[in-house]
Amino acid sequence: MSLFAQKTSRIKPSQSVPSSANRTQLLISVRNAVEANICVQAGVDWIDLKEPSAGPLGCPTCHVAQQVHQVLRGHARRSVALGELSNLDREQSILIGSLFPVAKVGLSHMNHDSRWSHQLAELSVDLAKTSCQLVPVIYADWKSCSAPQPHQVLEWAIENAAPKLLIDTYQKAGKRLMNHLSFEQLHDLVLQGQHSNVDIVLAGSVQAQDLPTLLALKCLAIGVRGAVCQKSREGELDAQLVLDWVEKFSSTVSG
Repeated sequence: MSLFAQKTSRIKPSQSVPSSANRTQLLISVRNAVEANICVQAGVDWIDLKEPSAGPLGCPTCHVAQQVHQVLRGHARRSVALGELSNLDREQSILIGSLFPVAKVGLSHMNHDSRWSHQLAELSVDLAKTSCQLVPVIYADWKSCSAPQPHQVLEWAIENAAPKLLIDTYQKAGKRLMNHLSFEQLHDLVLQGQHSNVDIVLAGSVQAQDLPTLLALKCLAIGVRGAVCQKSREGELDAQLVLDWVEKFSSTVSG
């Protein structure tokens, strides 16, 4: 048995998986109000704000966050990236987080810092005071970015009653989510999360050909950006690609 399997087996599931209230949703990350409007018009389920040029979970400026907040005030699902726990500006993070119901935080470069669990819990409490839920991030390529192992982040989410957890990739060039974690490993994480009331969102250079496999995992949402941008994830969102993905996602889910 692999180390990963040994660790995840510490959290025992029951025999059946609780059914989700809703189908798996499509999450698209935007960088500004113009892109947010494109996604609203296209009927995207979940709209997430980040600054792609600042890393995998690049934090937007307060000004951009406020503009996107105005666009998405009535949108059912919306979230924001706050960056990496190792170097985030706490005051700014709480201010930006207060504009969204969900905020994501990465754990790169924290694997050898025993304080990460406590620091993450403190940030979660501070964000909760503004009615914002903190979502910790499992990096599938955790070894290369010195992040905590997947089972450690999952256990933190369970112990701290985090309602959601994101599995993503830190490096965005060349490899996708399932190049780092197998279907079986992802399935174990999703299953363990479901049985502890932690919904899992999957992302990480997801392409159209990945959809049937990832949808079979019955996670809460699947996130993309590069796949709906011109040239790369740091390029502009392409309105036609967004529409194509909404249609493709819907037909794959219903099929």
